[in-house]
Amino acid sequence: MQLTHASDILAATAPFRPSRGGTISASRLHSLLGATHCAGRYSFTTEPYLIEGARVIHERLDYRHLKLWFYECEQVYSQNSNWARPRDHSMVWLAKHPYYTAAFDLPFETIALEVKFSCRGEHHPRPPGHMIAPDLDFAHEEQELYDLARHFLETYRRRDITFILQNWEGDWMLREFPGAQWTDPAKVPADIAARLETFTRWVAIRQRAVDRARADVPDTRCRVLHAVEVNRVFDALLGAPTVASHVLPQVEVDLVSWSSYDGMQCDAHGTGDGAAIGMWQGLEIIRHYARTRLRDSKGRPKVMIGEFGLSETRLPDHKIPEQILEGTLAACLAQDTWLLHYWELYCNEPLDQSYKDAPLTRNLRADELNGLWLINTDNQLSRTGAYFASLLRP
Repeated sequence: MQLTHASDILAATAPFRPSRGGTISASRLHSLLGATHCAGRYSFTTEPYLIEGARVIHERLDYRHLKLWFYECEQVYSQNSNWARPRDHSMVWLAKHPYYTAAFDLPFETIALEVKFSCRGEHHPRPPGHMIAPDLDFAHEEQELYDLARHFLETYRRRDITFILQNWEGDWMLREFPGAQWTDPAKVPADIAARLETFTRWVAIRQRAVDRARADVPDTRCRVLHAVEVNRVFDALLGAPTVASHVLPQVEVDLVSWSSYDGMQCDAHGTGDGAAIGMWQGLEIIRHYARTRLRDSKGRPKVMIGEFGLSETRLPDHKIPEQILEGTLAACLAQDTWLLHYWELYCNEPLDQSYKDAPLTRNLRADELNGLWLINTDNQLSRTGAYFASLLRP
């Protein structure tokens, strides 16, 4: 695989970098920019937490695209909330929950949902090392996702809205937990072939479920798409098995989502150049392997950014958030990327890990958090939020 040279990338992205004399179109960015609301460690109203965040993203930030979690609801949307979920509820039951329907009823253009397993799949025992059990009831999982996709197509048939059903970061799912490093061949598990086969089957049945639902509900203005999210794209260049290199070539999907921190983290100097190069080349790697139904304006596999973000409070002094974000946006705009979901609305990362999964009994302070936010703990726009606001002003 031949990646574009860094100097050529910097030349191609310069027209989208205001610091280099270029411009970012406010209308184009507005058509792409969205935010995730999930597991923030503070809130500002007495509304159910899921609804509060969705309203803020739409009404205060004026973003057109929303990303939500569709599992572990009691953990990630706990504040001012009483979910009362039955143990064996269906995905459709969850989609009909008043908290979700209130968010869905807001006039977003797209809503991406992180969808994992059915209740039965979530409770199914998994062998050590596997997030997806090889003996999972795949027929049941397919039916659950079919029912969910059909529910959206029928319920919102008179509305121009797109629901994107996707997995969480696929490479961490393949490796069972976040942070597992496979670039050392000795650390790649012996059952890697079985893991890849299971993951590929799971992706295939999820795509088939969405295909079936679309075929059965043709008269609808609502769209439902299925995306596979990847997150360790550059590991493929180091010989590690990845979802991009080993799963995407095996199955055709609607589009690919990239949780793109490995692209942004190429920025060693904080000038934005590294982020521009990393994002551009990461998209090239994904498109090299992907087989997607949807294509960009140049006929290439369609890719959306499922997550991008940076810690404002933990960056070294020589790194400037606005420049890293500029380089990131420039590469995505130059590469015709579809949708950019910022992580996230309210910061979810406490510095003290004892707070990570604990019930929220108080709002955490700014100095207790990692600073991935659009709105900070003072209920003010963060540097990132203010930067995006400045770009969105025509």
